[in-house]
Amino acid sequence: MPAFALALAGCTTNIDWESFRPPDIAANLGLSKMAAPVPVETRATVKAEELVDGEGRCASAPMASAVPAAEGADPVTVPPDAALAASGIGLAMTECDVVKRAGPPEKVELGANERSERALTLTYIKGPRPGIYKFVEGRLVVIERAPEPPAPPKPVRPAKPAKQKPKSKVSAT
Repeated sequence: MPAFALALAGCTTNIDWESFRPPDIAANLGLSKMAAPVPVETRATVKAEELVDGEGRCASAPMASAVPAAEGADPVTVPPDAALAASGIGLAMTECDVVKRAGPPEKVELGANERSERALTLTYIKGPRPGIYKFVEGRLVVIERAPEPPAPPKPVRPAKPAKQKPKSKVSAT
């Protein structure tokens, strides 16, 4: 390090420190640049309309009764937004962002964590994005794999009747 400082001391008059930029290592090594489209850590406070209630519904979502139910569909649940369902789910999303993409959850656990912060767990067993989504203060912090749904029972085959051996005829002579 002292040798570097001495070398720079002799060149300080020739270096333009205002426009100096270190070399781009990724470009020199041929590595691809990684840029996340959504910041991983967001400190903005989540608004009340972006939170989910105890039944897994958003305050800003339309009421289920206002949505006409398709024939044979459950009239209580609202399907996920088709345009948003095509996009992914990522960390730091709000509770309603996830519900809009994944649809209504099968299980909702709402409470507080050890720091008295709002904690929500949404569980999806079926659907396009099965998983366990955990939120703190309205932001997604953990995505876990969903438990496997129970296997359907195997059909029971009827037992084949036992073959009867033909009776042997004994002749008396």
